[in-house]
Amino acid sequence: WASRCRISAISTSPGTMSIPPPTPKRPERAPAEAPTAAGSRRSSRSRPVTLRRIRGTRSYNRDVAVAESPLLAPLNPVQREAVLQTEGPVLIVAGAGSGKTRILTHRIAYLIRDRGVPPGAVLAITFTNKAAGEMAERVESLVGSGVSRRMWILTFHSACARILRREHELLGLPSHFSIYDEADSERVVKMALSELGIDDRRFHPRAVKALIGQAKDNLMTAAEFGEAAGNWYERQVADVYSSYQRRLQSAGALDFDDLILRTVRLFQEHPEVLEHYQERFRYIHIDEYQDTNRAQYHLVNLL
Repeated sequence: WASRCRISAISTSPGTMSIPPPTPKRPERAPAEAPTAAGSRRSSRSRPVTLRRIRGTRSYNRDVAVAESPLLAPLNPVQREAVLQTEGPVLIVAGAGSGKTRILTHRIAYLIRDRGVPPGAVLAITFTNKAAGEMAERVESLVGSGVSRRMWILTFHSACARILRREHELLGLPSHFSIYDEADSERVVKMALSELGIDDRRFHPRAVKALIGQAKDNLMTAAEFGEAAGNWYERQVADVYSSYQRRLQSAGALDFDDLILRTVRLFQEHPEVLEHYQERFRYIHIDEYQDTNRAQYHLVNLL
């Protein structure tokens, strides 16, 4: 799977990891051939790129092209290696405060400024709106506001909402569909319980909505959830799920969990739509990547 992906993921490991500063393989090289920071000295050769071999804690060595770019100056050698690895999958695992987001933003800027990648070909995903705003500000400071506005720097749900609004006709939804929050969703669940004659004291709306949300995180429709139900309680919830979805559809609305589920289904059922976004987003960056959410994993895997 990784060999065919164009995804750069940033992850925080639950364990601890220490990465000592890399040491040059050839310490006898003259100082003029081994600048301490990328871009600090221009090579006398005609090529604008010099090669240094960086050795870390891995059991192998790699040739790393250290381009003389001002964007690389504030980065340490390992961070530069991640920025310069622009093709193919990249996974960075490091602790909090180690500069993972800096790597991501500088890599985006390097792609646009130094590699000539169109801003619209870059998708950057974070997990909160606040983090997305901060990342957009960092990228803007590196490439300019006019460039950053043409990029998608969003959360998973915001990106999916944007895609669904553009493809709303295929979903039978109005272009300005509503997105229900938890309170709205619980109210609709309570209406579905009442319609089915189910006691909401035994089936608390919040608990039922949570179970429906778990089913959507596992990419299960109401019918699929009903088929997989293993007991009477789950079969009752499956009936509520079905009624709940009918009410959302008639109201021209989606709930928060629908955003990723419906986007994944859209891509699976309409390959031409998926192909469009695959061709558009040639470089995908994910901050704080995690593979514990099946819907998010499948979305990224499809793209």
